[in-house]
Order: sequence, then structure tokens, then C-alpha cells
Amino acid sequence: MNLFPSRNVKTPQKAPGISRLYMRLKSRITLCFFIMVILPSIAAALVIYMHTRSLMVQASYEAALTRIIKENNYIGYCLKELELAVDSSVNSISSQQLMQLLEGSDHIGNEGILAAMVDKCMSPAQRKSLSAIYVADSGGIRASYGPDADKAVISGLSSQKWFGDALGNGGKVLMLGTVQRFYAEGKSRLVLCAARSADSEGKAGAVFLFDFSHSLLTDFLRAPEHGPESDRQFGNAERLILDKDGYILYSRAEGELTVKASEPVLSGIGKEQEGSGRIRYNGVDYYMTYARYPEFNWIFIDLVPVSSVTGRLWLRSPLLIASLAALGVIFLVFLGILLRQLRPINDLTSVLSDYESHFSGRTGNSVLIKTQDVKPDMSDPSGIDYLINKISSIKLRQKEAELNSLQNQINPHFLYNTLESIRGAALYHGIQEIASMAKSLSLLFRYSISERVLVSVREELQHLENYISIQNFRFENKFQLQYNIPPEFMDYKILKLTLQPLIENSIKHGLEMKLGKGTIKIDILQLNSNIRIVISDDGLGMPPKKLEELNRSLASIKSWDPGAGSHSGTGIGVMNVNARIKLYFGDQYGLKFRESAVGTTVEITLPAVTESLEVKTC
Repeated sequence: MNLFPSRNVKTPQKAPGISRLYMRLKSRITLCFFIMVILPSIAAALVIYMHTRSLMVQASYEAALTRIIKENNYIGYCLKELELAVDSSVNSISSQQLMQLLEGSDHIGNEGILAAMVDKCMSPAQRKSLSAIYVADSGGIRASYGPDADKAVISGLSSQKWFGDALGNGGKVLMLGTVQRFYAEGKSRLVLCAARSADSEGKAGAVFLFDFSHSLLTDFLRAPEHGPESDRQFGNAERLILDKDGYILYSRAEGELTVKASEPVLSGIGKEQEGSGRIRYNGVDYYMTYARYPEFNWIFIDLVPVSSVTGRLWLRSPLLIASLAALGVIFLVFLGILLRQLRPINDLTSVLSDYESHFSGRTGNSVLIKTQDVKPDMSDPSGIDYLINKISSIKLRQKEAELNSLQNQINPHFLYNTLESIRGAALYHGIQEIASMAKSLSLLFRYSISERVLVSVREELQHLENYISIQNFRFENKFQLQYNIPPEFMDYKILKLTLQPLIENSIKHGLEMKLGKGTIKIDILQLNSNIRIVISDDGLGMPPKKLEELNRSLASIKSWDPGAGSHSGTGIGVMNVNARIKLYFGDQYGLKFRESAVGTTVEITLPAVTESLEVKTC
């Protein structure tokens, strides 16, 4: 951030007072814009987003519940048909046929009885999906029928839970659901299993066990009106069917069948007939919807990925898109109003700053100096009049200042060229002293007439070396300049010709009339964001009363004092240096003399300005 304007900087900088006014007004309008537009827009967008998200979740739940109910009704109908076929098949067996089946001696006759039962009571689709029929009692399998009947390995029937449940089910069909059946050749297969006792009271102690191909259940779920087509709206929804004990009867992942469902799924199922929630299943977040089927004590579960419901909601919701578009239009309109309100002030201050930058750092311009500390109030019409009058005044004096500047440069340039001629003649004739003094004097004049306002401490010290060499030529090496300044301080920026007038003052009033040699010391101290340059000599010193009066005069001079340069006979003078510092950097900076045991000491307080014209702090 460029804190201090410079004529070498081409980009116009706003005048300090006007810039503060402009920035204050801009900050207030921006704050109002943030409070009145940005915050309400963000709040409205969040409310709309949350409301839309809630609607999407609710729609997902309703759609999933609708799918479950359709599947429940369809599968329930199909299983009822299957249950009816099993029930009618068992009921078609007479007592004599049952006794024959349980004896198990007539294998061919038993197959005939069971085959006739199947042909009589089952539909073609059911007969096609039939895997095997087993007639068993506590002693084992007594009779069987079907393509896989002779291959199955079923043992320990009396100890298995389903066997006791079927006997105690009052002659009703017990749907066992998905069962993994093992066969003699070491293979296994998933089957849809149903069981029923041979008589209504279970006195016979026999059970008919029906195995159907598991595809019968999956075909129910993959029917066109209930399959994947029905869940396109919310992506690829997962389906599960659990029995009353939590074991998976159906899943798209066949490896999960007959396995107990994971804990997140089971914990998401409440005691209600139907419900929903959010779970993490197989590493993916899902919205889970479930419904119970009390007829078989099955639980139908629908899992929809969260990303399918609420992912990229900003692009999928017309309400959100319309709301964001409306907020964007409001933002652009308000921004346009803001820029339109600030443009006249910005243009006015830019024009004013262009003229002020021409005079930045120059001394003797009373109009510019007098007006810099005035702070106009833009809310008052007189403040606008003040700015207009100020621009007019600067325009009238600009030409005069330019003419004076060109005229004043004629004599220094002529003198500089003359000194170079003298130095050349002295070198030609071998007069080294005159050549050295002419060179020092020409460098001094070149430095003085340069257009720069700010120079580095290093450059100012080089200028002092030339000045001291000229004075030593005059006073036969009477003066010694000493300084021990850290390298990091050498690049700090100060006003050109800040130190030389003070050294000149030390020589003229303290060291010139002193007997013997004199020493001038220069030190620089860092004070937070400021620096302090201390110049001390071992000359005749200054009476306390005069020192106090001088400090009072220095403190009373403001940056706009037009007579600052007339208090000293040194040309530029101590007062002029003090006034230039206050003009450029502010009234809190400047010179101050302090008492010293020997000689005179003066302190210069300046901001710590770096090469980039930024204030440097410790």
C-alpha cells in the first residue's frame, strides 16, 4: 500500500483527506450492501436449500414406500398363490397315501403319489420352478420327488427349528424363505422353501417340505412393473427382504443371502409398521425405508443413495436455480447502484489528486499547504463547493508554478555545466585540489536539482560526504563526519536535503568558530513504525533559553505554514526542513533540539518508509 504520494509514481493517488472521505463513504455503502443484500441472500439461499432438501428427502421416502407397497402386494399375491398350492397339495394326500409315504418302502409308488399331487395342485410356472418335495418325520426323509430330490443332504430334522415350527403351525403353510440347500456332490444352491405339517394337528409327526428355485422370488421382484424401471427417479435403489430373525431372504448381492443383516440395517428398523431413516450400508450413505409384511413376518427394505436424493441439488432443483438467479440479479443491480453513487466522488477526487500530485513535496506553495489539513464534509453542500474552488485555485497556479520551476532550473544547470568546465581545465593543468572541489560541488548541485522527492539514507549520506569535502577544502580539513548506521537502515526513504541543512547549521553556528577540529555524528534508531535520526556535534552549543525558544517555534509550525523557509539564513534552513517533513509526512513528524553536555543535538522523527514506500514496523 502506497502510504505517501510521490511525483515519481505515475499512478494518481488520492489526496489524504479526500481519500479518507472516499474510503469512509465506500466502506459505509459496502457495509450496508453486505447487511441488506449479502446476508439476507445467504440466509434465503440456505432456507431454500434446506426446504428443497427436505422436500426431496420426503419425496424419496414416499416413492420408496410406494415401491415397497407395490412389491409387497405383488410378492404377497404370488406367495399366497404358492402357499395355496402347497396347502392344497398337502390336503390332497389321503391318510393311506400318507402312511405309504412315511413307510418309504415303495419308492416308485411314492414318486407317483407326489407327481400326481403336483400335477393336480400346482400351476405350470410353479411346477417348472419346483426343485424338490420331501416327506419327512423325526427319523429323516421318507419320500421325495423332483429333479433335485435325490441329491439333497438333509439330516437331523428333529433338531432343526423349522421342523418344530411347521408341526406346531396348526396345519398352516410356513414360508421359510431363502434357504441354502446342500447336495451330495458338494454343491449348494439357494432355494425358496415352504413347509407344512401332514395333518392340521401335527399328530402324524410328518412334514412336507417344498423347495422351489430361488429365481421364483427374484422373478417376482424383477417383473417389468416392479423392477429397475420403477426406481430410475432416485438412482439405483437397493432392496432387501429380511425374515423375522433379521436374516436376508433377498438381496441383489447373492453373497449376502441367508446371512444376518448388518447392524446399521437392523438398528434402523423400528417397531412401527413402516418407517424411514439414514444409515451407512456397505460404505455408502443411504436413506432407508422399510415396511413390515405381517402375513409372513417379512420386512421389505428400500435403500436409496443419499447422493441420488440430495446430490448436486443446486442444479437439480428448479426452485433453487430460480432463487439463485433472482439473488444474482439483485446483487448486480445493487452493485450497479453502488458504483453509480460512488462514481462522481471518485472522478472528482481523481481530478483533484492529479493536480495535487504535481505539487507533492514542493516547498513554498502556500495554496496546497493551506488546504491539505481541511476535511470537507461531503454531506454539506459547502463541502462540494470547497472541492470545486480548490480545483479552480490549483488550475490557476499550476501554470505559474511550472513557469517558475523552468526558470529556476536555468541557473543551477548553467552553474553545474560551468563547474564541469572548471574541473576539466584543472585536470588538464594538473591542479588536483581544484578538480576535486569542482567535482564535489558539481555532484552537490546535480543532487540538489534532481526531480526526486524521496531519496535513500545512503544517497543523502553520499551527498553529505561531498558537502563536507567542500567545507574541509575551505577550512583546511577542520570537520569530521562520523556515522555507524546498520545496513538495513540505509534503504529507508527520507526527503531529499533533510540532513545537509542541519549539518550546515552545525558548522555555521557551532563548529566554525570553535578552536581546533570539530566532529559531527549521525545515528539512526528504530522506534516501532518510525525512525529517529540523531545529529550531534561537539561545537559551541546553544543556551538553554534559545534551545527552548527554537523547539517552541519548531512545534508551532504546521505543514501549511507558508513562511517556514524564512526563519533561517542558511537558504533552505532548519525551519524549512521541519516544515517540509510535516508537509509530506504529517504534523506528528519533524525536528526537535535537545540539551547536550557538549555541543548541540537535534533529533529528526520520520516514518520508517521502505523502497516500496510502505511503512516498516519492527
